[in-house]
Amino acid sequence: MGMFDSIKVRMPLPAEYAAYQHDVFQTKDLYCRMDCYVILADGRLAHRPLQRWIVDYHHGPVCFYRQAHSTLPPELRQGHGMVEFTAWFRRGQCVEILAMNEVVDIGPDDELAWDPWEDA
Repeated sequence: MGMFDSIKVRMPLPAEYAAYQHDVFQTKDLYCRMDCYVILADGRLAHRPLQRWIVDYHHGPVCFYRQAHSTLPPELRQGHGMVEFTAWFRRGQCVEILAMNEVVDIGPDDELAWDPWEDA
């Protein structure tokens, strides 16, 4: 499994996942030093590398996940019974948290056949 960081979320999660609001999640999108992070209610990201909390000015997505509760309907679970979210940060401020249980249409199959090494 490797190293990861733990993260709690004080910002509201999507309504259908309210039961996870007080849970601890794992992420590999930060520093993977077994640190503790929290997305505060006001959207700031803070972490506690030692004995005090400090604000982290992360920019970009942070995916976090955990095992699904047994009461979560199967259609809301990721593969292997996981729930996964992505928090989008802009200069240290979380602007949105999305549940990652939706299938995304990325286009026709011929786009998937593109070979990035073709011209190399």
